[in-house]
Amino acid sequence: MTQLLRQLLLFSLLILITVAVYNIVIDPYGVIRGDMSKQFTTPNERYLKVKHVIQNPNLYNSYFFGSSRVSFINTKKINDNNTWYNLSYSAGVPGDFLYDLKTMKKNGVCIENLVIGIDDLSYYIDPQIHLTQDLRKPFKNRFNPLIEYISLIPSIEFIKTRELRKKLRFQGFYDIYDSGVSHFLGKDGWIERHPEAHINDPKFLVPKWDEDLYKSRIEPALDEIKAIILICKQENIDLTFFFTPLHVQTYLKQHFKDYSEFLLQLSQLTSFYDFSGINAITIDNYNYYETSHFRPFIGDMMLDRLFREERSEFGVLVTSETIDSVILQKQKDITEYKLKNKTPYN
Repeated sequence: MTQLLRQLLLFSLLILITVAVYNIVIDPYGVIRGDMSKQFTTPNERYLKVKHVIQNPNLYNSYFFGSSRVSFINTKKINDNNTWYNLSYSAGVPGDFLYDLKTMKKNGVCIENLVIGIDDLSYYIDPQIHLTQDLRKPFKNRFNPLIEYISLIPSIEFIKTRELRKKLRFQGFYDIYDSGVSHFLGKDGWIERHPEAHINDPKFLVPKWDEDLYKSRIEPALDEIKAIILICKQENIDLTFFFTPLHVQTYLKQHFKDYSEFLLQLSQLTSFYDFSGINAITIDNYNYYETSHFRPFIGDMMLDRLFREERSEFGVLVTSETIDSVILQKQKDITEYKLKNKTPYN
């Protein structure tokens, strides 16, 4: 072996060690240490949560699935004889839930009840893209994809973001190892101290939307939901679906044809609770962090409807018999709202 070759090998080894040390120390997505008390950026909740329940297969018997919009529903407030865990994560869609459900069952996780939150992402985002996204990669086995996170290319921008949030005393906490619920007490505290500033923030004029990413895939999404329903029937798992309350700006931005078609076909597969639409909750900025995520007290209201059957206009049970009237009412509500309010969609 020549001197030059030895030097190249040594240099390559030093680079690999440096990269590994960076990822172990910084742990950008929280998957190596798994210590959420030191997590100042969004972790890969999908990986961490599935890994947690697989390592503790009998700790819970009931689960919530959903996108990050569902992550603020506090499952600790469900007062029944079950042990609930909020297994929601960033951009979670039915294809992801199906994959993770199979992984959990394969590893002997106890599942008696499953509640699944769906939204516009459910029929606009292809779950296949999450297989290559570090924030959303699924748990496969003990070492996969853990080994991939040790070799991530260091990012100066990521470090800057992390350090900035530390300086700002970021008060978010991801309760991975107990309830699965996300808590952002700092945000809620600020809103309560400055309600007018929050309500009038220009961010509420911007819908949560990605023209490049959102592509209609209604039929594949419904096929994934069918597969989930089949597994739950075979495994005797009690299954409930609900549609999340989209902020009015995001609700109006989506294509109503896709939305109504998805609801129509979903109602032929299963009944579901519908919190979406134009109502007193979805038009009030106070109830949201931005145009994507509703605040925890809205989640409490949803739990009241889902588990205590409290009668309310917020959260309508939709069936195959009522879906036509529900869609007609939604069309009417949109028309009336646009007549009374100035929106980018008039």
